Amino acid sequence: KDRIYNSDDTEAIQTGNYLILYVLDHSLRMLHPVMPFITEEIWQRLQDFYPEPLANSILLSPFTTPQEKFKFSTAAHKMDLVFEAIVGIRAMRKDMNVPPGTKIDIHIKSINGFDRHNLQDNRNYVKLMADVAEIYIGDDVVKPAKSTASVVGNNEIFMPLEGIIDIEAERNRLVKKLDKLENIMTGCKQKLNNEQFLNRAPAEIVEKEKEKKQDLASTIEILKANIAFLE
Repeated sequence: KDRIYNSDDTEAIQTGNYLILYVLDHSLRMLHPVMPFITEEIWQRLQDFYPEPLANSILLSPFTTPQEKFKFSTAAHKMDLVFEAIVGIRAMRKDMNVPPGTKIDIHIKSINGFDRHNLQDNRNYVKLMADVAEIYIGDDVVKPAKSTASVVGNNEIFMPLEGIIDIEAERNRLVKKLDKLENIMTGCKQKLNNEQFLNRAPAEIVEKEKEKKQDLASTIEILKANIAFLE
């Protein structure tokens, strides 16, 4: 999206458009054996946009096969970090109840030179996909006051909350949620410590209760960390 909508580089825009068409073309070819009619209909409409001549029917087009020239291991590795950073920031926004559409600032402490340059080069993607106003990246970044944090690889991501949310109200909300989950955890532990339950309940029910306990423990730890961030 950034390449197509936020660029003045005509060649970059054309390349982005071509990639979209190419991926759609070959995705339709792979889907055609199981979804013949709709894929033919969509594929026919590509004729007006595709820069290369296409066959008269998708039936006459060769099936897609893997090609070595389209394996970009290094680029994929770079984008994995960018995607993880975006997911981490979105998770922080959700966990701290930041209203959708509210622009935030992000501070990233990155001690690895490769990661740091990669995040710098792709900062526009992070800003676009995570509703970020400004990003500060460096190996000397210090955690701002009243910030929540996330770790992506060897990188620490900080999101300042001052002026973004009502910190006291958010802290009270999280404390209430923590109390509720801790009560549920107490009941869960009592069940799993009850010999009658373990001996009489079906194995799948016992396993489900164990999984519930693990999920609760994970959520409780996250809540405790987020409450600590707001102290």
